[in-house]
Amino acid sequence: MQCSRAIGCKPAISCADLTQPLPALELQAEDRLYGEPRLGHQLLADEGPAITGPVTSQKRVRISHDGRRIVLGFDCGFLEAMVLNRVLVTERER
Repeated sequence: MQCSRAIGCKPAISCADLTQPLPALELQAEDRLYGEPRLGHQLLADEGPAITGPVTSQKRVRISHDGRRIVLGFDCGFLEAMVLNRVLVTERER
C-alpha cells in the first residue's frame, strides 16, 4: 500500500488469527490541556464612539462561533452597549 502524504505512514495491519494479540501501534498523541477560557482583551482607539448601531428596540442577540472565538451580533445599538458592558464587568469581577 502506498502513502500519498509527505510524512511516512505504515501499511495496514492484517491479522489472519483473531486469537493472537495485535502488535503495538506506536501511536503518538499530544496531550493538549487548555485552561479555563478567558476573554482576550484588545485596545480600542478613542477616536469616536465604539458602538454606532441604531437604536431599534430589538431584543435579539445572536451568539455564534468562529472556531474557538465567540461572536455576538446585535440589531440594536443600545442592547449591544448593555450586553457588552455586562460581559466586560463580569470578566473584571472574577
